Amino acid sequence: MAFSIKFCFTLALLPFSVKILSMQDFLSDLNPAQQKAARTVDGPLLIVAGAGTGKTRTLVFRLAYMAAHAGIDPSRLLAITFTAKAAEEMHGRLAALQAPGIDLSAIRVSTIHGLCYDILKQHGRHIGLPADVCLISPADRAALIKEAAAACGQDGSRPRKKLELEITREKNGPAGYGGLSPVSRAYQALLEARGLLDFDDLILKTVELLAASLQAREAVRSRFSHISIDEYQDVNTAQCAFIKALCPEQPNLCAVGDADQAIYGFRGAQVDIFLRFQTDFPGAAVLHLEDNYRSSATILAAAQAVIEKNSLRIDKTLRPLRPRGVPVDILELPTDQDEAAFVSREVERLMGGMRFESLGHEADDCVKGFGDIAVLYRLHQQGRLLKKALQSRGIPVDIAATKSVFEEPAIQSVLALLAGIANPAGGRAPAALPAAADLMELCARKADELYLDRLIAELWDGIFGAAEEKSDDYFAFLTASMAFSGMPARLGIPLFLQKIALLHDGEICTPRREAVTLMTVHSAKGLEFPVVFITGLEQGLFPYEPDSAGSFACDQEEERRLLYVGMTRARDRLYVLNARSRFFFGERRQMAPSCFIRDIPAEQCRRQSRQSPQKMKKKQLKLFA
Repeated sequence: MAFSIKFCFTLALLPFSVKILSMQDFLSDLNPAQQKAARTVDGPLLIVAGAGTGKTRTLVFRLAYMAAHAGIDPSRLLAITFTAKAAEEMHGRLAALQAPGIDLSAIRVSTIHGLCYDILKQHGRHIGLPADVCLISPADRAALIKEAAAACGQDGSRPRKKLELEITREKNGPAGYGGLSPVSRAYQALLEARGLLDFDDLILKTVELLAASLQAREAVRSRFSHISIDEYQDVNTAQCAFIKALCPEQPNLCAVGDADQAIYGFRGAQVDIFLRFQTDFPGAAVLHLEDNYRSSATILAAAQAVIEKNSLRIDKTLRPLRPRGVPVDILELPTDQDEAAFVSREVERLMGGMRFESLGHEADDCVKGFGDIAVLYRLHQQGRLLKKALQSRGIPVDIAATKSVFEEPAIQSVLALLAGIANPAGGRAPAALPAAADLMELCARKADELYLDRLIAELWDGIFGAAEEKSDDYFAFLTASMAFSGMPARLGIPLFLQKIALLHDGEICTPRREAVTLMTVHSAKGLEFPVVFITGLEQGLFPYEPDSAGSFACDQEEERRLLYVGMTRARDRLYVLNARSRFFFGERRQMAPSCFIRDIPAEQCRRQSRQSPQKMKKKQLKLFA
């Protein structure tokens, strides 16, 4: 049975062993280019870090070097990430390093939204914001957008997710609040009338604050002497404005990223911000990390050939540190069913055979378990057929979640009660829950004595009944609360709710287990697997070319970057598949191979085109006629 576990906050699963640092061996684990980056402490610095070149490791060691050897107070070091998952990984890596006499835990590691939230809480009064800045919940945001759309005469036929994405793009665009459409303006008015901020407001209001208040600007700028930013290629216009406002005239700013892995343009990210770093910060040094530790030389050469066709990039050549390996397998199959069937058979072969008729097949040396294999695709809907084919052969499947556990209705009910306990004046029990007000009042009286996990258990049992079997969502939710369960619930609830509110949209990860991973290429960013299948390499699907009115136009260069990201997830074996016929958006379509396939050099791949079983059978009958 397929299952998915959503994002949780604990660091307990991060596999970092503690390393004691000394002056002699501090940077000995880094290659020369990484060492140079770590030692470049002052002034603006752009680190162009290709896929698999150890950028996070370099950034972490650079932070530790500044604290342990450059004499910089750790509390004045700031590292900015774009997801809570990335921030926690960096925290974990820093915690695994120990420099005698230096408290590396004092280094501030924060998401950009978390940092803005803290700034607004401390200084928001200068622009009329209360100290207890309230963020709207995802469920309430969806309801407000629906209300705004109705007020503008829309009939509700437009998908909610599309409206949410359009509002985010507009608010993070060059005009900010001045470039909003009627629906976005109506939504923003509803937000302000309720005294709430959404995720995008955190950036925009902080930019407004730092521009309006000299006192706030000087206080914020004096707090940190050195700033590091991870994944700088994912910055949008509003975030770039915040970073500039955060920096003094002569900033010690280090930006790390790779223009070839900029894949979030649909959310408003602008790759040209990365490319113009030296213009935005004159005198910036530029260093390249080009030693690739991940992929075989063949896979790397194939990926490099694909991405070199783009023009919006910084030229670099990744050097493989691993052997050549086997060629990239490119297969054209008759239909999407044949594609799914091939993937399931090949997974079975790689594992050495599972069924009786497959026994005796030799397993691939690079595969130690099902968790070493990932099947990637451009759109979520492609996963259903692949899952069915894999499960039909008894292959365990782990599907990357498409939405957060906190968006599930049952979890939303518990969160509403927790919010009511934390804020009795503003919170209210869900009207749909019988006796919810009494339950909330009862648990509120216990909030000083019970820890958060225990209080959540009581709320859950009170809503759904203690005898009911607990769902996967419940256990994922309970796990997420553990980081805040070492204190009475009265103290833990506000911290827990704040953490949830500051999660970036799409921050969902699936923990490794012994199952084949199915996920979109976007979801695979930052991961790696010994074996990767990339399916659906067809024109119109990958590159994706929306054919509905009002959809965002296809960005060919971003689609090419997305394929490059997918290809560089593979360590040992890479399969690139396309089908001549696919059931796509409610109809069966004839599909042409993706224009990207021909960019893979012949010397790096082996190509096959397979006929349908029916055609092969007809051909055989004629042979013996």
